[in-house]
Amino acid sequence: PAAVLYCRVRNDKVSFSRLPEEREMEQAYHDHDKVQGFFTADFERIRSLDKTIDSGSQFLEVTFNKDGSVPKNSTVLYNDGDWDSLLSLVRQRIGAIAAAIDAGKIDIAPLKRGNQTACVYCAYHGICAFDSRFRGNSYTVPVITEKKKVMEILRQEGGAANGLD
Repeated sequence: PAAVLYCRVRNDKVSFSRLPEEREMEQAYHDHDKVQGFFTADFERIRSLDKTIDSGSQFLEVTFNKDGSVPKNSTVLYNDGDWDSLLSLVRQRIGAIAAAIDAGKIDIAPLKRGNQTACVYCAYHGICAFDSRFRGNSYTVPVITEKKKVMEILRQEGGAANGLD
């Protein structure tokens, strides 16, 4: 694989002070809707996803140095070993979630990041009746941490030493 991508579905409106040309509208769209995610640090594999990567991708939220190397401050590019650890950890977490559901654990704990919640997009609010004002109903708030710490977790929990190879 070359990437795990997340593309938000949204309908942002961009204001112009005058009637924009078609090219300006396309550029405004691409400036706001680049696809985000995790990418392999292999420049050639990313180029196979987006031929415009040499001059700065119009579609992917990823950049490389001019020589094809990974920028030091990159938070989305992973070498093959870290990529394998990421995929292994994802498989492990999906398995754990499936096992919990199989065991009857179906707690309602929607994701909340800042002021945004997953409930806004959920078609099942009437069924689940989640309300944070009631005891036992609470949001899952992700702990955002720096890439270095995330990579330590990936290598510890997603590595071959844990039987996830």
